[in-house]
Parts: sequence; C-alpha cells; structure tokens
Amino acid sequence: MPAHHPVICNFTMHTAQWMNQDQVLADLDTLIRDGGGVALVSTGPRASTVRPAWLDIIERVCTDVIGSGYRQEHGPAAHPAEGRDDALARSSFSRTETARWDQTSTRTLDELVGLQYSFSYSSPAVLGTRQAALDELLRRELTAFNPNGTFENTVPIGTVIATRP
Repeated sequence: MPAHHPVICNFTMHTAQWMNQDQVLADLDTLIRDGGGVALVSTGPRASTVRPAWLDIIERVCTDVIGSGYRQEHGPAAHPAEGRDDALARSSFSRTETARWDQTSTRTLDELVGLQYSFSYSSPAVLGTRQAALDELLRRELTAFNPNGTFENTVPIGTVIATRP
C-alpha cells in the first residue's frame, strides 16, 4: 500500500466486547501508518428508528427452540466496565470524531433465516439437533407474517473515527 494511503481498521463494538481494548489499540498503533486511524462502527440504540415486528417473531421462535435466556447463555460477553471512549482516550488514537446515520436494508426470507445462524447465540454449534426445528419454525412464522418474503429494517449506525493527535 502506498505511504499516502491511510490504513483504517474497522471492528464493531460487539467484536470489541470480546477483546482487551487497550491491547488491541496498542497493537493497531504498531500496524497503522502515520495518517491512518481506527473506525469503530456499531449499531446504536433505536431512538431514531422503529423496531420491526418481525424481530419479535424471531425472538419468540428462538426462545421457544433454544430456551429463555439464550442470548445471555450463548451470546457475547457483557460490555466492558468502561466504554470505548476511555480506551481510545488512553491510546495513540485519542483524537475522535463521530458520524451517525440510519441504514435501511431489505432481506429475503432465506437471508434473514441464514443470518440467525451467524449469531453466537443461535449458531449451528449452539443449536445442534434443534437447527432443523428453528429453520422450519422461522420460515413458517415469518412467511405467515409477510408472505412476499421480504423484510425491511432500518438501524441507526454510529461510527467513531479515531486518529493520532
């Protein structure tokens, strides 16, 4: 990569929950050239968007198949005790700016069902022999909710762009 191109590393806040933020930022400092930075991208609270009703269907079906508390039992660890802003302030990437926008996506039934298997709390490893039941029930319930098979969701996106001072 030519020296005039900054390197931007991107990891989500969900990813940041699973790692030592101070160590990752220190490691990135050794890898990212001068003029480069780090972009932390995450979905924010839904204050600016409406939660689609089909998400409630997915929650109900997952609870029925996997069990109550499935997100806590099989999901990512809790957020670190301190926020990412504190870790950034201590790091070489202490100059920050933020950007926010809403992003709308439309998924097909197949995409939406497949997406559930990418989450730690509803992965094939967690589901085991229950995967076929989850798949069948999700398809039936989501098709009953929206027979045309498309599902729209608007989520607020927040990005913190952190660079060296």
